[in-house]
Amino acid sequence: MKVVIINGYPQSGKDTFIDQVEILGGDLNLSIARVWASTPAKYALTELGWEGDIKSEEIRRALAILKDLSDVLFDGTAKHLTLAVNELRGSEIDLLFIHARKPSEIARFKKMFDAKTLLIDRHSVRKEYNNDSDNNVLQYDYDYTIPNNGSIICLKSEAYEWLLKEVL
Repeated sequence: MKVVIINGYPQSGKDTFIDQVEILGGDLNLSIARVWASTPAKYALTELGWEGDIKSEEIRRALAILKDLSDVLFDGTAKHLTLAVNELRGSEIDLLFIHARKPSEIARFKKMFDAKTLLIDRHSVRKEYNNDSDNNVLQYDYDYTIPNNGSIICLKSEAYEWLLKEVL
């Protein structure tokens, strides 16, 4: 299984890119999965009353704080991702995308999971937030950068080229 750590500012098209890879991968009999470093924080915030539908500035900040707290106290993100990766390694998954934001964790997880890193870069999205996770997206030297400044057809073409060049 190949592991790719994907990042980009909010609304840059990370999941849309993965959706395109899944469509193309289906034609090539590739099985693709995705996991999020923030999942435990999302679960915790849901237990506290968040309905999970809108990520306002306050919610983004709360998620970052909960994730940081979990990491300091329990190394929660690493435990969560290690469990997910180990479960998927025994499956039919060919390509796993891990959504991660912080440069330090991207570097750590790249080593832990022998992963490649991928940035989805969209010039029109906002790049200033009230939390370090979202603010520091560009503070890492990614293996690959996919521009997402055009139409969905352009992104699909980028996904196809990336898939052929880097995965197959």
